[in-house]
Amino acid sequence: MINLKFEYPAIRFRQSPSSDWLVSFSASAIEIDRWGGVPEKKNFDNVESTGFQRAFKSERLKSLVSFFSDEKNILQNPLLCAPRNISKGSSYVDFVPDDSSKDNDIVQLGALHVMSEDFSGITLFDALVKFKEYLESRVPELSSQKIDESLLSTFKEKLGSDGQDNISDDEQLLTNDESIE
Repeated sequence: MINLKFEYPAIRFRQSPSSDWLVSFSASAIEIDRWGGVPEKKNFDNVESTGFQRAFKSERLKSLVSFFSDEKNILQNPLLCAPRNISKGSSYVDFVPDDSSKDNDIVQLGALHVMSEDFSGITLFDALVKFKEYLESRVPELSSQKIDESLLSTFKEKLGSDGQDNISDDEQLLTNDESIE
């Protein structure tokens, strides 16, 4: 899989020598969308999901397009970004202080390096496999739970599948077993 790499001028600071760092940087929403995401609130059968971003509304989009058509307008809302279960591998976030910063400084200038897997070219099946692996790493009990057949049927219906005949052999692996895999 291809990795995306981004670098941003940044400042990091902490309230005391023993506290965690907070990093501030500026990046375009288009770039952040390539390596990050904000959970969006959605309605499912009249129940609102959890999430931080409001659900999409075309009226709001028109308003935002109008607002940003004036180059002097800026969005002053910060985004809180935190890496999920990542390490120095295919995906990571790292702050590199510049040469003028000292280890004991509570404010440091430097660069924020973001390396992220590029998911734009993967198949839906591969995305579901990665999602399953992530969920099971967060909630290990899921790997031994039985599949709720009515829920699976509803899921297929909402996706437009009319049955097993439309599922590839690889995708069949997700539903063949008695447990969620």
